[in-house]
Amino acid sequence: MENNIKKLYTHYIIAGMIAFSLLVGVTGSLLCYEYFYFKYQAGRLLELQEEYRGYIVAVKKIVDDYNQLQEQAQNDQQSNEKKKITDEQKESFTIVNRDKLYLKQSMIDFFGAQEVAFNAADWRDYHEQLLEHATNTVRSNKPGKRRITSHQVTKLKSPMIDGKRDIALAWPIENAQFWLSSFFGPRKQPNGTWKFHHGVDMAALKGTSVKAAHAGMVIEAHYGSGFGKTIVILHNNKYKTRYAHLNDILVKVGQKVRQGEVIGRVGDTGIVRSTHRKGDPSHLHFEVYKFGKRVNPMYYLA
Repeated sequence: MENNIKKLYTHYIIAGMIAFSLLVGVTGSLLCYEYFYFKYQAGRLLELQEEYRGYIVAVKKIVDDYNQLQEQAQNDQQSNEKKKITDEQKESFTIVNRDKLYLKQSMIDFFGAQEVAFNAADWRDYHEQLLEHATNTVRSNKPGKRRITSHQVTKLKSPMIDGKRDIALAWPIENAQFWLSSFFGPRKQPNGTWKFHHGVDMAALKGTSVKAAHAGMVIEAHYGSGFGKTIVILHNNKYKTRYAHLNDILVKVGQKVRQGEVIGRVGDTGIVRSTHRKGDPSHLHFEVYKFGKRVNPMYYLA
């Protein structure tokens, strides 16, 4: 009996060991299968990641090429527009002819168009003298108003020393970008009256660059009554220049500027009147002061 129990116990032990071995074998096989399966999946995931990166690079290249084409198209369009504007400016603006005879005849024609009477015999070389205020008669169209007559005629000596100017000013706007819309001297107002114009007006597109006519220091840069946005530059103890009706002021008081340096942009601020054929009043009102007195800028523009 006791031997039978021992044999049975031995059989149980052997069966347990076999079952345990089978369990260990099956578990090990499952673990190996899972290991190789996950290893394969991880490798596949890495391959998909590399493939995805390749797609991203390709898409980015396509987007960059598209943006480059768009930018090139915009640049071409802007270049065409600038060329068109330049062509229009060349057609719209007349370069000033500085020939003495031409300027002399041009001024005579201007006075004649403005119905300003003056003695042509008194006209000498353009650089020697200019009629500042001509004899004119204004008759009112309204009854009851008396006739007003002025006989004030003054002459201005040329700013020449030994055949040379004591200061030479550069044109504040490029020649091809403006036309002279009003000269220095008496000018007929819209209401029919006459008023002296103390500068020259250079009609130009709004935003056109305005440059310093001569080196100096900015003593005014603000919005002034009538002048609008205005800049005054002191060149020396004798001369200063004013730039009025600006759209933008690009300098400040106390700043030193060089001749030809951009100081502002053409506008229509302040009190202006339309002289452009399309009704655009944008222009630069340019004045020259000599010892505090406004003189004809045409004498000094090089």
